[in-house]
Amino acid sequence: MRGLSKHFSAIVNAIGNVLGRKQQRGANTSSGPTPSSTLATAVTPPCLTILDGGEVALEVLQAMSYRKVLKTATIISYNMQDYDFWGHGNLSHLLLKQLSYGASVRLMTTPPPGKPTNNGFKLKYKLLSELQKNGVQVFLNEKLHAKAYLFLDADGTSTAIIGSANLTGPGFGMHLAPHDNLVEMAIICGDAVIYSNANTFVDSKIVADKRTEDFATWFSKNSVEIGKAGL
Repeated sequence: MRGLSKHFSAIVNAIGNVLGRKQQRGANTSSGPTPSSTLATAVTPPCLTILDGGEVALEVLQAMSYRKVLKTATIISYNMQDYDFWGHGNLSHLLLKQLSYGASVRLMTTPPPGKPTNNGFKLKYKLLSELQKNGVQVFLNEKLHAKAYLFLDADGTSTAIIGSANLTGPGFGMHLAPHDNLVEMAIICGDAVIYSNANTFVDSKIVADKRTEDFATWFSKNSVEIGKAGL
C-alpha cells in the first residue's frame, strides 16, 4: 500500500504542479487579488479532459494511426478484443504497423477466459499469440482490472488515457450496437510528468506483480490443454 500511495501522490503532485504554474501565470498578469470564484474555475489543469468510451476509442485510434509514428505504446485492458475502429483498422493491424516503424509495444491483460475449447478463449488466444509472435510484449495477470492507454510518439508527445473503458466494442462505444454500449469515463492528459509516473506505476505495480507472467511463461504452463484444443 505504501508503494501505491507513493505513486498516486506523485501523480497528484504532478497535477498540482501544473495547476500551480497556471495560477502563477494568472497572478503575474493580475492587478489585484484573485476572487475565489476565479480560483474555482482554475482547478482543472489544461492537460486534463474527461472522455466517454467512444471518445477514448477515437483518441486511441489517433494515437495508433498509421499517420503517426510511435516510440512506445502501453495498452492495459483486462478484457480485450481485436477491436475494429469503425472500419479504420483493427487493433492488431494498427499495432503491427507501429511495430514495423520500430515502436516498442507492450500489452497487459488477463489470460484468455475459460477452457481452450471455448470460443472466448480461442479468440483472445489468437489475438495475443499473433501479437506476441510479431514482437509485442504481452503480460498476463488473472487479477488485472486496470484500464489505461499510454503513448509516446516520435516527436516526444505523450498521451495518457486512464479510466474505466476496456478495449472492447461495448467499452469503446461501438455505434453499430448503441444499446450494448457501456457507460464509461476516462481522463486524457498530455503532461509528460503524469505520463512518466503512469509508466512507473505500470512497471512497479503490474509488471512486477508476482501474479504477472509474460506470454511465453503462461503458454508453457497451458500448452498441453491448448494443443488438445487444436490451437
